[in-house]
Amino acid sequence: MTTPRDLEAAAEPVIDEVAGAARLAGALVDQLTIPVRDTHRALADRVFRPFGPAATPVRLVHDGLSGAVYASVRGGARLTGAAAGTLLAMAHGRQDRRSLSAHPRGAQALAFASGLLGDWMDGRADDLTVRTTLTQHGRPVSTDPAVLAEEVGAVADRVVFLVHGLAETTASWRWWSADRDGRPVPSYSERLADEGWTPLEVGYNTGLPVTASGRDLANLVDRLVDAWPVPVAEVALVGHSMGGLVVGVACHHGVEEAQPWTDRVRHVVTLGTPHRGSWLAVLAARGAQTFGRLPETRGLGGILDLRSPGIRDLTEGWPGRPPVAADGDDPVPAIRTLAELLPHAHHSFVASTLRTPTHPLSRLLGDGLVHPRSSTGPAKGGGPNVRVRQHAGVGHVRLVHHPAVADDLVDWLGPRTTPAPPLSR
Repeated sequence: MTTPRDLEAAAEPVIDEVAGAARLAGALVDQLTIPVRDTHRALADRVFRPFGPAATPVRLVHDGLSGAVYASVRGGARLTGAAAGTLLAMAHGRQDRRSLSAHPRGAQALAFASGLLGDWMDGRADDLTVRTTLTQHGRPVSTDPAVLAEEVGAVADRVVFLVHGLAETTASWRWWSADRDGRPVPSYSERLADEGWTPLEVGYNTGLPVTASGRDLANLVDRLVDAWPVPVAEVALVGHSMGGLVVGVACHHGVEEAQPWTDRVRHVVTLGTPHRGSWLAVLAARGAQTFGRLPETRGLGGILDLRSPGIRDLTEGWPGRPPVAADGDDPVPAIRTLAELLPHAHHSFVASTLRTPTHPLSRLLGDGLVHPRSSTGPAKGGGPNVRVRQHAGVGHVRLVHHPAVADDLVDWLGPRTTPAPPLSR
């Protein structure tokens, strides 16, 4: 008998990650040859220029030979990658082969590639593109009402969505799952499940623009709340790093589209989120501009410019500036803060520092990637529904699984609020 899950799987495209890796390797060699070629040309021009017209014959020969070599490398890389990918797919019978993402390290590698290159991989390595997923304690979850209850297990009327950061996966919430003595340390999902929440981890392509990821998250939450086996009374959103920006966009999109789930939001928590930008993203942007000024370093600037739209969005944060619409149309108009947009919810901002807050390293680098001024920026001037917490000696990535942060979440999300009226469609 054909089940809804079988129909859903049949509708999905065939994914062959091994073939996709071959195509990606060829495309990368092709793309990275360009800055090498440009740097070579700039250096050669500087060498030949002092000799004037006398160097013209030698220069013509040099330019002809080097141009032919670079063209051959680029063309050969493209053809070899495409041919290898096609042959590998045919040899496997054009069936699903997800041997990379099935392994935690492989999935992390794909997430890193998608976060770094983002939409550049679109059309070049579609088999490796990270897709939006839902998991619970690492197990896949569907939004199909026919199988949702079976996959989720314990269904509560309080649902919390955990949204990871740049180049992370849903498994990131389970990092540091054991202490130094090897004893298990409960994850945020496990701690919140004990408080009567049903936790769901959201996976997505972090290389896409924040506006696109936020829109997708809003629509995903809308579908899931509509399909939930019991009426949802409370929704909580927890975002780490970029995930906090995605959560913010999702809430704004949900309100603009009058999606009922936004009325159920009781908690929005961001962990080390660069609301006002990340110093590292700013450094990359300035580096690309600086290297682009000289012909000899323009190639390196071109490599930095390959960074994804998602990384670019971390330069100023969101809504540090009016974001550009995901479809490339008119810019999204200026917006209110989330605390004003969702006054019925509690908004909590968690920051951290590498050392004590007054330590020079903390003053300079914050948690290593985001400064507390950025991660708590929207809290300034906030009302009674705004909270701030700062932890010393906790690095940026460590915020995905830390006992002190887990205690914060339990403290904030544990008490039950007054249930909202049933959803109406």
